[in-house]
Amino acid sequence: MKETILDVLMFMFQSYVEDNEEVELDKESLHKNLSDAGFADQNIERAFAWLEGLPGVDDTSLINKPTNNSFRLFSEAEHLKIGEEGLSFLMFLERLGIYNSEIREHVMDRIMALDTQSVDLSQIRWVVLMILFNTPGNESSYTWLQNLNSEKALPYIH
Repeated sequence: MKETILDVLMFMFQSYVEDNEEVELDKESLHKNLSDAGFADQNIERAFAWLEGLPGVDDTSLINKPTNNSFRLFSEAEHLKIGEEGLSFLMFLERLGIYNSEIREHVMDRIMALDTQSVDLSQIRWVVLMILFNTPGNESSYTWLQNLNSEKALPYIH
């Protein structure tokens, strides 16, 4: 049996999105496929709930949208869960223009919604990929991050 909702999400993303499968699955069929793959019902339902929190085309979930002049301070909980290396990686992606401050806030929200005490760079990358894939206009950023070799050391910003 798999352990976390991130495992379920990564499996779904690899199986149905990255492979460019043109299969239309309803929630019940997808639930059955995931259950057959060994995922616990509770984790499948939690993964579905996590996906519902992804930004959409007409997303207005951010109450205080960041502006170009915004300055982001990370909370203690964010530091504990993401770590210095992960936060540096996220800031690196933003500085490169891979995503803007609004998407960064969605990334932070979805990372903090994961059922883990901490995340590593690979898991952060997966969350960013899922959000970029789900938000129109980020195709080139998605492709760039997808092609980033996660096996090699990722840059660390001081």
